[in-house]
Amino acid sequence: MGVLMKKFFIIFILIVLIPILVFALNAKPSEIITVPTAEILNSGLTNVSLYNSFAVKFLEDRVGYDYNLAFSYGLFDMMDVTLHMYTYKDYALQFQVLLLKESSRTPSISVGMKNITYNRFIDEGGGGSTVNSGLTDYSYQNRSSDVFSAYVVATENLGKFGKYTVGIGRGEFIGYGRGRYLSTVPLFTDTYLSGSIANEFMFGFFGGIEFPVYKGLSIKADVDGRDVNAGMNYKYGDFSFNAAMTHLELFTAGDPNLRPRLEIGMNCFFDFKSLKINKKSNPGFIVVNILDSEIDEPVDGVIEFMDSSLPPVFVEDGNKKIELPAGKYKIKAMSDECKSMVRDIEIKSNQTDVVFFDMESIENCGILTGRAVDRTTEESVFPKIEIEGIESSLISTDESTGIYQVELMPGTYMMKATLEGYADWVYLVTVEEAKTTIMNIYMLKKGGRVSLKNVNFKSGSADLTKESFSILDDAVIVLTANSQVKIEIQGFTDDKGKADANLSLSKERAESVKDYLVMKGIDESRILTKGFGETMNIADNETEEHRAKNRRIEFIIQEQ
Repeated sequence: MGVLMKKFFIIFILIVLIPILVFALNAKPSEIITVPTAEILNSGLTNVSLYNSFAVKFLEDRVGYDYNLAFSYGLFDMMDVTLHMYTYKDYALQFQVLLLKESSRTPSISVGMKNITYNRFIDEGGGGSTVNSGLTDYSYQNRSSDVFSAYVVATENLGKFGKYTVGIGRGEFIGYGRGRYLSTVPLFTDTYLSGSIANEFMFGFFGGIEFPVYKGLSIKADVDGRDVNAGMNYKYGDFSFNAAMTHLELFTAGDPNLRPRLEIGMNCFFDFKSLKINKKSNPGFIVVNILDSEIDEPVDGVIEFMDSSLPPVFVEDGNKKIELPAGKYKIKAMSDECKSMVRDIEIKSNQTDVVFFDMESIENCGILTGRAVDRTTEESVFPKIEIEGIESSLISTDESTGIYQVELMPGTYMMKATLEGYADWVYLVTVEEAKTTIMNIYMLKKGGRVSLKNVNFKSGSADLTKESFSILDDAVIVLTANSQVKIEIQGFTDDKGKADANLSLSKERAESVKDYLVMKGIDESRILTKGFGETMNIADNETEEHRAKNRRIEFIIQEQ
């Protein structure tokens, strides 16, 4: 009877599934290592998998090695069917139905059934009617039958943060070693379970994770009531290579005859539809996630397809699934809250890829402010202020004080102030994030006279005192901002000493100021010097205070 059932099952497979396999296409993996995920193959897609495992104690294990083949086919974008050929001698069907598609707020959820077969017990090592069928470590006295292993599973794909799966099922998901704690088995005694159909109604939990490491390489692990497994997967074009160590729990089983197994496998994908001439390829999908990397939260944004006539797509709440024709694209993600970001992607027919844009937050604006004054009179003036790249309407000026203010993104800006009768003021100013930068605008009136207060010299010499440097540094800033202006530096003394000596000293002091300005970067050709000694006093020399006023340096603003 068993042989007849097996033959009937094989004939059914040949009639129903073989015609389906000729439409093979690129497919999604349906399992992590041994436990299923909730992902469903798109309609018309077939996944062909070849995988083998070897016992660590090859010669001592009842099943030293196994060799298996599986074909999965997607139907209606909501279910897939898989044919498993275990060690090329026993066969089992599996089907899975999608209940809920994954979205930005929910995982994908599916229900399925494995091991629809003619054997009561079946695994990678083969099948049979007793608990000793298949792999050695599955020979539990109270082993649940593997046939019709129903399950419910949920999967959440977080892109670069990994893919996570949890589920619950019966049959092959139930274990009786330490794995029993993942099931309902501990609720009952061995005596109750032995020989009782209650054993067939146990259920257990399972789960797994797959985490991308670099490009096509990922690491993965899963666990259920029977096994703990870990391995890696590498995808290259239409090929996928897998390597894993399964049954890791046997390292601590205490039985020298039970050891883990090494599993290797390969998926090879074929796209026969693409070989048809003049056949339009099916579109693919991209799930776009726009995140503020600083707070790791989704943000609204817009996707722009560069070098393409495709219209922009608004991405609400940072997540959007977009259908696109197969091909390569350069896409730009933009958000009011973050800096824009550009990525190159490739869309393949009937595939869904997840792309994350971890975008930098836009820095907080800084404030640029200051007062515009006539450098000679120190009174407020109201020049036209321009900042490169900034609309003039954004710059506010107080009409009573001459104080201007503008909010700017962090960076360096070219700033210009112009006013009739004055030299143009031009300067590079740097604005820092969330800080206030003060930049006063000193306008130089053509032909005007600027007296540099507190520019002092050592007694009887032309050597500048240290206290004078900061005053002259301010003059350097003014002259740098008014780069087209030429000046005449004039030196003056009080009436102490001989008139000839004072005249000579005033000239030397004017030259000393010029030398300092040139050292700080002012073009020498812009500066003339003259000394007037004691001939142009602005106060009498009766008191020390008045004599100090007469000892001075002045700039005369020449025409531009």
